Amino acid sequence: MEIDARIDTKDVTLIKKRLASAKLTLAEVLTAANKRAVAAAVRRQANATAASLEGQVAFFEEELRRHFRTDCEKFSDGDGELRQRTGILHVERNILFGDDRGDLASIKPATPAFRIAVARKVLVDFASGWLGEMDR
Repeated sequence: MEIDARIDTKDVTLIKKRLASAKLTLAEVLTAANKRAVAAAVRRQANATAASLEGQVAFFEEELRRHFRTDCEKFSDGDGELRQRTGILHVERNILFGDDRGDLASIKPATPAFRIAVARKVLVDFASGWLGEMDR
């Protein structure tokens, strides 16, 4: 500073990190670095899993539309496969959002929690065959 050297914010941040690291043991520094790496990996994995589920749901939605648009007798061969896919989506949904079996009436409508609960109910109903009986 005495020689009028300029320091940008990146340099200041690096200096702060070095000073903080100097107060820690090597194990503590490595633990902090590993913690950040694990958190980043978890975020990437969660994003990839959510994107995968979103793609599967979009495909499933199109299959459901075809199922309910066409004559159900022609589509009855695909019912088992569609129900199996529903069960898989239900399991993946539970992995991402948990298996909360709360009553829909107790959840505030037009909230993300409500939409997730409705999705769970539809998946469970369709996998069990109840939803398919509705239009027959």
